[in-house]
Amino acid sequence: MAMLDQDSVKSDSLHSTTAGNSLTPSRRIVAVLLGAAASLYVLVEVVSGLAAVTAQDFWGLGFGSVGPAMVFGLAGTVSVPAGKLSDRIGRRPVIALGFIIAAMGAAGVWLSVVLHWAVVFLLALTFIGVGVGILRLVKAAAADIYPSHSRTKGIGLVQMGALYGAWLGLIITVVSRINAHTPAFPWMATAVILAIGAAIMQWFLRPDPLALARVVEEPSSLVKTDSNSTLGRPLYKILSETPAISAALVTICVVYGVMVMDMSLAGIMLVGMGSNAQTIMMVMAIHFTGMFGPMRWAGQWAAHYNRKYLGIAGLALVMVASAAMGFAPVGAFVLAGYLFLIGLGWCVAWIAGLGELMDYARCNERGALMGLADMGSDLLAALIVIGGGAVLAIYQAKGFAFMGAFVMFCALIIALKWWPHSSSHARHNG
Repeated sequence: MAMLDQDSVKSDSLHSTTAGNSLTPSRRIVAVLLGAAASLYVLVEVVSGLAAVTAQDFWGLGFGSVGPAMVFGLAGTVSVPAGKLSDRIGRRPVIALGFIIAAMGAAGVWLSVVLHWAVVFLLALTFIGVGVGILRLVKAAAADIYPSHSRTKGIGLVQMGALYGAWLGLIITVVSRINAHTPAFPWMATAVILAIGAAIMQWFLRPDPLALARVVEEPSSLVKTDSNSTLGRPLYKILSETPAISAALVTICVVYGVMVMDMSLAGIMLVGMGSNAQTIMMVMAIHFTGMFGPMRWAGQWAAHYNRKYLGIAGLALVMVASAAMGFAPVGAFVLAGYLFLIGLGWCVAWIAGLGELMDYARCNERGALMGLADMGSDLLAALIVIGGGAVLAIYQAKGFAFMGAFVMFCALIIALKWWPHSSSHARHNG
């Protein structure tokens, strides 16, 4: 990556918001990253809603889970390597490459459906999984462009784009299911959206957020900086030097895993109630609104208030709502309410945990550390979903509700005992 003059970076992409040194990124950069988050979740929703259906068309009912499992398993696998690469060469080229790979994958699924080629379908899912793992670096880019005292605010603002993308993805999926004669259309539409995203990312995300981070990032006593070092510390060293952040990392992974389990198994419960595809999609839309709708405000809370208490509040909300899904009377409308609360709890705990991780990482370590959080979340979600499915089959809804509540209770104990007590944002606001 070409070296950028710091004064030109600052003048091109930042403007002063006060008489002091408070800086905010340009609207162009924020808009590009918000659009990137939206494009990612269009893809995520199309995969969640249609990959299983497409897999069943190729191999039968018993293979429906192959599609989503491949995508999200691969996404978790590539998260850390993609994060490390972006820490070295910059966010823009890596994220743009992720868009291209994901677009090729979506176009490949379209081709496999049109020609009914199962091998092409598997190869396309591989591309989509790799693309999703890379595109989740958008939140690292969002953290790069804000000063330390407002990074969670910036991530929350950019992640609001995920809500619009999720809604659009749900609309595309519902239209496809209603119009069964056009099963290939959603994949091609998604491929076009991703291809446009790649072009916008490459041409309009300038300067690179990582270059910008080197301008806006202030030295923090929480991180021993070395001005002569261009390489970040290995992940094991970051965790060993600051073991307290392991609690925040575990919190992020556990709350994500339980949230995904509740969402996945709620779909099974809705099918058992006889709900049609439109009802299921509406319930999921309410869930995603709980996840991403309050993200901007959750980011502001995490920037101004004690993140330990926010994390605990989010975990407690997920625990209570998860238990209620199995132990309180459930209809589609009530289930949607529980999923909204679970999404809200995840939103608050997730943004609080990310805030802690960012305080203990340099800008050239941020991608790898966030990638580790994504990888751990994916792996734990897979395990919890498998376990929850087995429990649901044997003990019905009460069994998996108890399992979700118990896992969240364990996460609460970890947060209460080991979550960091002080963060750099406290010094900025104190």
